[in-house]
Amino acid sequence: MNEKPIYPYRLDSNARYREVVKFVMTYALASITVPILFARNLLVLSANVSLVSIFDWKVYCSWLFCVLSILSGLVFYYASAVWIRLAWGKPSALFGIEMNDKRTESVLDWTFWLSISFWGIGFVLIILFFLFFVT
Repeated sequence: MNEKPIYPYRLDSNARYREVVKFVMTYALASITVPILFARNLLVLSANVSLVSIFDWKVYCSWLFCVLSILSGLVFYYASAVWIRLAWGKPSALFGIEMNDKRTESVLDWTFWLSISFWGIGFVLIILFFLFFVT
């Protein structure tokens, strides 16, 4: 196999973007678990207080945004595989839709920024919950 990619720069730049998305997905998952694991200690709650009773809309919306961030990251990874395949000059499809360079790049851009934005919103909501918690 002596083949070389048609667009070798895509392989390097794609790897860098995947690292950013991996970071965001990791922290989005961590942001989902933070209220569950640390709420009792950070908010100094007694053992008989249920976490469900203290969580408000900010926590639930935060979880929603973090899950959306993870899902956007997964779509980014899938589109990334399509992008690499196109870099080698091979035909490819995303969820059964034939993809070209422009369409794939658009999916990558949107999912990259959505993943970051959704996680950012989710993270801010968690911080707001802890900062403005009132018993």
